Order: sequence, then structure tokens, then C-alpha cells
Amino acid sequence: SYLSVIARLKEGVTLEQADAEVRVLQQRYARNHPAMLDAKPKSPVLVKALKEQLVGKIRSELWMLFGAVGLVLLIACANLASLLLARAHARSHEFAVRAALGAARKQLMRQLLTESVLLAALGGTLGLLLAIVGLNGLRSMAGPSLPRADEIHLDGAVLAFAAALSCTAGILTGLMPAFAASRSNLMDVLRSRTAGAGPRSSERLAIRFSVRGFLVMGQIALSMILLTGAALLIESVIHLRDEDLGFDPVHLFTAHISLPLQRYSSDEKRARFFDDLLQRVASAPGVQSAAAAMTLPMTIYAGSPVQDANRPVLRLNERPIANIFVVSSGYFKTLKIALKRGRAFEPRDREGTQRVTIIDESLARRFWPSYPNGVDPVGQHLLIGGVNPHPAEIIGVVGNVHQTVDNSAWPESMYVAFDQNPFSYAMIAVRTHGEPLAIAAAIRETIRQLDRDQAVSDVETMQQLVDAQLGERRVLMLLLASFAAVATLLAAVGTYGVIAYSVTQRTQELGIRRALGARETDVIGLVMRQALGLAVAGTLAGAAGACASTRLLKSFLFHVSATDPMTLAAVSALFLSITIGASYLPVRRALDVDPMVALRYE
Repeated sequence: SYLSVIARLKEGVTLEQADAEVRVLQQRYARNHPAMLDAKPKSPVLVKALKEQLVGKIRSELWMLFGAVGLVLLIACANLASLLLARAHARSHEFAVRAALGAARKQLMRQLLTESVLLAALGGTLGLLLAIVGLNGLRSMAGPSLPRADEIHLDGAVLAFAAALSCTAGILTGLMPAFAASRSNLMDVLRSRTAGAGPRSSERLAIRFSVRGFLVMGQIALSMILLTGAALLIESVIHLRDEDLGFDPVHLFTAHISLPLQRYSSDEKRARFFDDLLQRVASAPGVQSAAAAMTLPMTIYAGSPVQDANRPVLRLNERPIANIFVVSSGYFKTLKIALKRGRAFEPRDREGTQRVTIIDESLARRFWPSYPNGVDPVGQHLLIGGVNPHPAEIIGVVGNVHQTVDNSAWPESMYVAFDQNPFSYAMIAVRTHGEPLAIAAAIRETIRQLDRDQAVSDVETMQQLVDAQLGERRVLMLLLASFAAVATLLAAVGTYGVIAYSVTQRTQELGIRRALGARETDVIGLVMRQALGLAVAGTLAGAAGACASTRLLKSFLFHVSATDPMTLAAVSALFLSITIGASYLPVRRALDVDPMVALRYE
């Protein structure tokens, strides 16, 4: 049940055909060997492309980041379009004069599009420079969580894509301002500079504000989606770091040793080597204790069928699977795993003696649901193994241990004595008084004294192994948080620009209101209601978008819902606060203008 089969398909055969054939073979095998396999497969698809198996998960992450970058680009384009609209309006008299002198509409549009494309090209060039600087940081930050990260580089295809994207962004952001400027009514524009803004000018002002307001609402909504996703990932990483792993990873040195079978051909030789090694390492200066195990937490884990030996023997496919760990006598002391009942493994638990096992509390509750009351698991027997299970006496019960940070392994675990099951390979764990890696040289020397040809590999601290489990989420969190921060800044700038533009256009109106007795609070409330209207609409749209899109992050979240209401409320409150902050400065600047000056403002 733990084997993976790799096959090469015949030419012309599809994965679907291969999957159907494997299903037939599996059903036939299940009929002939009913105790071995379930007739119904656990996975909906049995045959997958090897490339999909290897890179399928990282591909989805990269597409997610690509989407996040796309959202930031849309926000930037909306911001630029909003600024260009304001600039086009400010130059409306210039365009009217040009048109009156004979400039064609397409000439005006061409000029504005050329300006916007030039801006986009300059921005794209700056972006490439930032990409060159940030690429090294991305490689070091991603580490092993991003396969082949060292091969990421800027080539001709990337440069061509950046150039095409910059030109496309420039054209898209310049179309709306160019179209609006080229359609201006010449007489209205020229008259407005001398006769004041009439009713039709007020209508156009409202339309312009609604267009720019719509762009700002879009910016807020897209920024909320990014910021909500980043906040959920941050919460998940915090929960993971605070999770009780069931052992203490601090001051714990780990390494891997694999003995050559030609030299260590018997169980006795293998057991003697690791016994001698652990005794010497444990007596070294700065070392508290040492242990060996087939695997350690945060690395890999194996499963084995298990059942209560006092009950009728079940078919193999009916027995539960539990994590199984082959560990030495000092394992629980070294990792500081709590011993709840009974005893730990001792040197007397050797080959030829009664087979023993230690189980965790989850497995104890599996077979004795009333635990810690009722029947004491210590002294009971379990059948461990596949076709010919070996009965083992339970000598102790320990606390639950996370084999991965998010505890995605089987929920129950059992431990068997290393001296009764000596392997040719093992991982050693050494608890130190100080920095774990400081003893690496001493441990290598100890191994060399035992066997001058024996190598040691995968030298790391347990904390590094824990951090590696968080690496994938951390990289995704940092990148999304960076994109969200940029998006939020752009949304704040966009909001400020729209409110400042609106206040500038309404300077005369505000002056009249002040001259007629309006208080400062009345004027502030008038502008703030306008700004909050944009913020509330954008926030509601962003909350709906976040609820729909953050489901893509579901597999990366830990102890937090993809639609966590507290996170949505906090992000919404943040954007409302940003809107108030971005609106306050233009309002204060308008209030500082003398009413008589405002009445003469054009």
C-alpha cells in the first residue's frame, strides 16, 4: 500500500485509457485477494502524469502569485487612468484651442496615447530594474520550497513579455482619457473659462467624478482581496508557529547516517554501531542526551496496519493505519516527549526478548475510547504489521506528537524499540546545552573514530526542519503581503487623488457654502460622505471578491477559515481608515482657503 509505480505509456495511449485499465486490474486483484485491497480506490484518479505529480502543487502556487501580480497591475492601471483623466480635464482648454485651430480628433487621441505609452514604458523599465534587484532576494527567500529557483533568470522572453505588457498597459490606461478629451464640446470648454461653469459643466463634473470614483472603488476592492489573502496566510503561519508540536525543537541537533550493508550485514552489528555511537555522543561536553530513530518528526514518516490483539483478527484492509517509528531508548528524553503512563524503552528491550511498543494517546483512545479511564493500555498487546503481524506488548503511553507542522500525517502513532528492529540507516537526535550546530564537528569525529569510512549527512537543527515545513507558506505569505502592501498604497493614492480632484473642482461651491454660514464640520462632513461612499462600495465589493477568491488558499490555511469574519472586518476597517486619512488632507487644504478667494476661483 506504500509503493508508487512509475510506467511509460505506449505511443498513442492516453492517461484516461491507462487509468481505466489500472482500475480493471485493481478490481480483479481485489476479487482474488479480498483481504489486501479495497475494491473502491481512495483516489478519484489512479494514473497521473509524473510531471503533474512533481510540480502540480507548485504550479498552482505560481498561478496564484501570477494572479496577485495581475491584480496589482490592474490597480496601477486604474490609478494611472484616474490621474490621466484629471490631467486631460486640466488640459481641456488646450485641446479645445488645438481643435479650433484645425487639429483632428485622431491627432489629439494619438498625442494622449503616445504620452501614456511613454509613461508605461518608463514604468516598465523601472520595473525590470527592480526585478533584477529582487530576483536574488526571491531565490534566497524561496529556498527548497520553490524547485529550480536557482535557474530563474531574465531572458529575451521575459523582456519581450515586459515590453508587450507595458505597451498594452499604456494603451489601455490612455484610451479613456484620450476618448474623453477628444469628445469635448469646443464652445462649452472655451465658454467655461470666461462665463463660469454652467449646468452642462456641472453634469460633466459629476460624470467625471463617477468614472474616477468607479476606478477607485475597483482599486479598493482588488486591494482588499490581496490584503485579505495575505492576512489569512499570516494568521496561519502564526498559528503554526504557536502550535504545540508535542516535543521541544530547541537545542536539538539532527543528522542522518546510512551504514553500508556489506560491512554491517547483521542486526547485531548495526545495533552495536548505533549503541556505541549514542554512548560516546551522550558523554561528549555540551550534550544532554542522544537518541537514534528510523525517522524524526518534520522529516518523513511510515505507516503500518495495527489492531488490538485481544480482538478477532481483521482483514488487512480493515485495520487502521498508524504512524510507526523505530526509536532508541533515549528518544523520548532527548525530544522531551511527555511520558504519560508506563515506561520508556530500555537497553533490556533487545532482539530475542518480548517485543514491546509504546503508543500515543490518540492510538490509546482509538482502541480504548474511555482512556484515560477504564482499561489501562499498558500491559495490553497489539498486532503490528501486514500479512504476518507481530504481537507486541504496550509498555507505555506518550503524548501526541506532530510529525508535520500541520499534523497532516496519520492521526495515531506507535513506537517500537530500535534494538529489536535495527535498521542500516537512522537519524540521530542530540540535545545540547547551547547552539546545536556547534557540536557538528565533534559528532563527525566520533563517527570517524568508530568507522573512518562512515559518512554523515543532512546535518541540521530541529528548528531548521520545523522552519522548512513553514517555508512554502512563509514565501507565499511574504510575496502576497508585499503585493498587498503595494496595492493598498496605490489604493490610498488613488483615493487621495479623486478626493483632491473633487475638492479642487468644488472650491467655488465650498466657498459659497462657507460665505453663507456653513461651518467647517459641515464642509468636512460633505466631503467625507463622498469619500466614505466610495470606500463602503469598494469594501463591500472587495469583501465579496475575497470570500470567493480566498477559497483558493484553503489548502495553505491552518486553524483559520478562508472566509474568517474577523479578518474581513479588520481589513474592511483598515480600508475605511485609509480612506478617511487620504481624504482629510484635501479637505483641510480647502478649508484653509479664504471664502472670498474661493468665490473668485475658476
